[in-house]
Amino acid sequence: MIVPKPPNGGDGRFHLSPAISENLGRMCLAAGDAFPEALSQVRNWLVPVEYPHYLTHLLHESNLCQQFPSDALDFMNRVIGSAAQWTPTDLGQCLQQVLSASPTLASDPRFVRLSTYNRTNGGT
Repeated sequence: MIVPKPPNGGDGRFHLSPAISENLGRMCLAAGDAFPEALSQVRNWLVPVEYPHYLTHLLHESNLCQQFPSDALDFMNRVIGSAAQWTPTDLGQCLQQVLSASPTLASDPRFVRLSTYNRTNGGT
């Protein structure tokens, strides 16, 4: 997979949009067993999306949290920001899948952040 470098607005900073991030997130999830490779190619393009519900739902339904717990955790940490209005419905289930596949990730700062966010915002 060939992915261009993030665009440069001429001022040395990257201009990444939530819309681009959401589309690239969907592409990663559609990669199935190649999810880790797809994620590694677009990781730096992923930013929090406005409504992460659909991406989280696709992630949960794909069972990628069980197959690739660390990559799934990285993906969620990148696309779910602290400012999202509502907690994604499937976030708690995704975190449970990550934890059951790799219990050592319970102390990972990304897991702690997402778990706290889920609990604080009324997630299940």
